[in-house]
Amino acid sequence: MSRPPRSLDRVNPVLVKEVRQAVRGRSFRGSFILSLAVSAIVSAVVLANLDVNDPSELAQSGTRMFFALHLVFLFCTLIAVPVQAHRSMAMERDERTFDALLISGLSPAQIVLGKWLSAGITIGLFLVAMLPFFATTATLYGLDLLVALMLTLLGISIGLTLSLLGILAAAMAKTKAAGSILMMVFLGACGFALMALANVGNALVFFGSGFGSTSEFLVAMGLMIAASFFSLLWLHGLAVASISHPEENGFLRVRWAGVACSIFLGIAPLIMATVVPFGTPARMAFPLLVASLPILVLLNMPTMTESTGMKVRCRYQIESGRWRRFGTWLFLPGGGSGYVLFLIQLVIAGAPTMIYLLTMPYGPVGLADRLTVLVEEGLGAYLTALGVTLACCSFPAFLASRPNAKPWARSGLRFFLVTSPLWIIL
Repeated sequence: MSRPPRSLDRVNPVLVKEVRQAVRGRSFRGSFILSLAVSAIVSAVVLANLDVNDPSELAQSGTRMFFALHLVFLFCTLIAVPVQAHRSMAMERDERTFDALLISGLSPAQIVLGKWLSAGITIGLFLVAMLPFFATTATLYGLDLLVALMLTLLGISIGLTLSLLGILAAAMAKTKAAGSILMMVFLGACGFALMALANVGNALVFFGSGFGSTSEFLVAMGLMIAASFFSLLWLHGLAVASISHPEENGFLRVRWAGVACSIFLGIAPLIMATVVPFGTPARMAFPLLVASLPILVLLNMPTMTESTGMKVRCRYQIESGRWRRFGTWLFLPGGGSGYVLFLIQLVIAGAPTMIYLLTMPYGPVGLADRLTVLVEEGLGAYLTALGVTLACCSFPAFLASRPNAKPWARSGLRFFLVTSPLWIIL
């Protein structure tokens, strides 16, 4: 019997298993055949009803056909594939095979990554199957190929994010009742994403991007795709923490992902304020900074409410040399360290834009005049929202650091963190 190539030994075993099960499953075959049939019918209907003698209708033929095919692709990417990824993780618990995966030598990160990559391969199969129909739209009139390409990339990135969200929802469900509730929330997120991207596609395809130049459009779409990428980092860390052993430092990846997201939140408003001319840079930057505050609260909620209890395995990891370096205590379990890391992320998110607004090459010359303009443009509102953020998060983080806290207090601390973004927005 011949041995498989060595290159296959390095492939994630979970990825190989999930791809085989997905391709052989009835759900994938049905959705795949249905997408091809609907795409063929849509293309035939659009081409059959095309009046070549009407210049206005002929000029919109490519956009209409692409938008109809884009809706089919969005349904496959945002509904079919994420639901399949959610079912794949949920079946591991229902069939009681999840413990076998954990004791097979595979790390929780490999398990989550394998299931997520399987969803990515499935999205790629749908895209390859629909490429001939998309190529047909390029031969017609009125379609902007750059807009079509960016919409497709945005749909793929959001589909990958929803797939990982479905895996996370299935991993967090410890009981069937919790699994049903999380599945309903997950399906609601998929439906909302489908409607939102459909409206975005309709506006971009039929009415244009609305930006002054192509570079502004590419920057805005690039930031949206980058936001989905950093969301993937955080969701992956939280999914790994959900299935990790209680004695391990499972939220380590969540903390690193929070730092990476804070860097992006610090750079993104600066790019938008300098590239996209929606008013003055200060008037553009401060609303984005205020919007980044509740995002940072939600990203750091798991770490700020984490207990400080460290078991034998976690202590053994901490005793290694790499945990004795300066600053590594910020990535150890505990709400206190999570709150300090949250404060550092607030500085990282706000410092680049503040420094740019105080040193921008145009506007008032004196520092006092610059501060006056910044206060009038929204600095006061940002500082107020920042104070509310610290007030809402300090008590839950302090309470999480106390191992002997009352049960009612531990249940109430999450209420403070969940409602804090609402107070920040108000």
